Amino acid sequence: MLRTAEIDSILFRHLTGKATPALIHPTNSAFDPEGWRQVVDNEGKDRLEDRDVCLVRVAMLVGLQNAVLRTDYTADLFAGFTPSQVLILAIANANRGFLILHEKSRSALHDALEAARLEGRPIDLGAANQMLIEPAEGISPATGDDIHTALIDSLPHWFALALAPPAGTRAADENLGDVAQRAGAILSLEHAFRIVWQEALWSPWRFARLPEGGCVMMPENEDWKAGWRIWSLRDQTLHIQGAMLNRQIERMIPGVPVDQPLQLTVVAIDFDTTPPTPTLAEPSEAQSLAHRMALDALDDTYTITFADQDVGGPGVTCSLLSRVVIVLHDLVEAALPTSYDPSDPDWVEMERLACRLPIAMVAKAIASCLRIGIGLATSCIDSLTSDPAAGLSELFRIGLWHRPLVRMPDGETVLVVAGPLTWGSAIRRTERWLQSKSGDDLTKTPNGLVHEARVREDVARALAGNDVLAPGERATSHLPRGRAKEEIDLLVRIGETVLVCEIKCLLAPAEPSECFNYVRKLEKAAEQASRKATWLEGEQTLACDLLGGSSALRMIPLVVVNQSAGVGLNFDGCQITDAHFLRIVMGSGEYHSGAKFNGDEQPEFNLVTLYSSLAEAQAVLPNVFADNLGVKRYRDAVEWAFQRIPLAGDEGELMISYPVVDEEAYFASGPFAHQEEVDGDKAEETES
Repeated sequence: MLRTAEIDSILFRHLTGKATPALIHPTNSAFDPEGWRQVVDNEGKDRLEDRDVCLVRVAMLVGLQNAVLRTDYTADLFAGFTPSQVLILAIANANRGFLILHEKSRSALHDALEAARLEGRPIDLGAANQMLIEPAEGISPATGDDIHTALIDSLPHWFALALAPPAGTRAADENLGDVAQRAGAILSLEHAFRIVWQEALWSPWRFARLPEGGCVMMPENEDWKAGWRIWSLRDQTLHIQGAMLNRQIERMIPGVPVDQPLQLTVVAIDFDTTPPTPTLAEPSEAQSLAHRMALDALDDTYTITFADQDVGGPGVTCSLLSRVVIVLHDLVEAALPTSYDPSDPDWVEMERLACRLPIAMVAKAIASCLRIGIGLATSCIDSLTSDPAAGLSELFRIGLWHRPLVRMPDGETVLVVAGPLTWGSAIRRTERWLQSKSGDDLTKTPNGLVHEARVREDVARALAGNDVLAPGERATSHLPRGRAKEEIDLLVRIGETVLVCEIKCLLAPAEPSECFNYVRKLEKAAEQASRKATWLEGEQTLACDLLGGSSALRMIPLVVVNQSAGVGLNFDGCQITDAHFLRIVMGSGEYHSGAKFNGDEQPEFNLVTLYSSLAEAQAVLPNVFADNLGVKRYRDAVEWAFQRIPLAGDEGELMISYPVVDEEAYFASGPFAHQEEVDGDKAEETES
């Protein structure tokens, strides 16, 4: 069970502004161990809890390692380089890493498919991206998602050094490729220690020094750490299942009319001209398929409600930006060199690898492909551009995932970070666009109220179509502000059982601090739902007026969120679910727990019966949301691996534990594992 109370402690309060004096974090260059000792002495060592001891130990380790990195490595890392050159090196290194990782991931997936074929089973797409990849010799394996996230999220560390590189003389025989890779290794360490500290501060961990040397960090609460992995994977699966089904229909019915989202896109770029000249043409079959997959996936998310809202300048909507991203994806594929790792690259090759392009050329290509004006295309570019010179705090906090263009100091060109365009989550990208306008809690904003109304409509529609329940056995309503003591977002009656729902529209968290704040919001929402359920239980006449039924209605509190984070939790009897699963439970007594795809054949679905009568429906409601079958499959397949971070001097290495969902174990617990022979080439968890 995740509870924020597990995080609170004496030193935590000094680190988060809840107690004075404030402690300086070990990632800050002004970190002072003596200041920590004074706070510990003033508070009294005997009052410190295990969590405080962990914070002290991790802070001392991270503070020392960062001091060594700054003094011995980063202080003159880019001496003699200009800010523009550092930015080019940064993005070139990121794009090189993306290309290598993309190829390694393709190879790993091919090997996994072949291994599964030899076992006579399909590969399960619900966990296929959890295969471990070795990014480079001597570096501990990790999932492709984790490696790529670290690669992109380390870019602000480069940008910080690019603001004012020190004067100096560069080596006459310098190899730009080697310079970039060395800097990448050093700054990835700096980023790793930042993440270690953020994890230790905002999550429950244990820290110990090993007798043989080195240190280890293990989660104090495995559910806390594993939960975020599980919810992210569930979201990825849900967002793509509709797009996969659409593609299967296209394969099953040759010649079926297929909408082509873009009539023109970038298919090539001539870099021998000044400026580079893009070739625009009808999308290839592969490009058109990718376009349809991307837009279909977005159609199946809660953010589709906000698709036509401005999130930048006038006319810069989420929907338009999503199409701009598609054009940029095709553009960057054409721009990246096929030989991405030359032995001794010059600046021309590094700029090509960094996808340095004139803003005017990019705007013209976007305008032509999407049939919009140059002014609107330029506004879209502005909304998708990160500017290191304008400040780094937001870049350190949420990265470049929603703004993958990097403005150069000349103001006329941008660099293009390939990974967020290809690897990044479309739903998370859209959420960040919304966040830039409305913050991370949309609940009581106009967007949140629109979402709340849509959830009510969707649940009412699903319940009306439920063939298991007679019309008199079901009802929905809500209690608007001002009508009674409490405001209730959604009420659902099934028989004599009522779900008292608190609807929340929260953007999915990424940073450990965001995860902490998200859980705290869920706790408060659960308290609200429970309080309202208790109150309404004592107002039976009002409840019957709203919903019908008898005068002995039983109330069950429920928090309904807009995406997966938190699904399956239970706070003192208040379950957490999302609007998607609530619609499933209300719509029928059946749950599609998986689908099997085999060539151009009809997909095979697995059905699980949740209830087949009114009595069974009432019996499952107190636990069905906490016992979410999709979440349970992931949780049962979680295994633990170690990330190994080298330490300076003779300290050895820091081993930090992290969760991975094992694809074989995930498949083994799924609906198709026990068939005598499985012919499908892909299986997928579904919730429908």
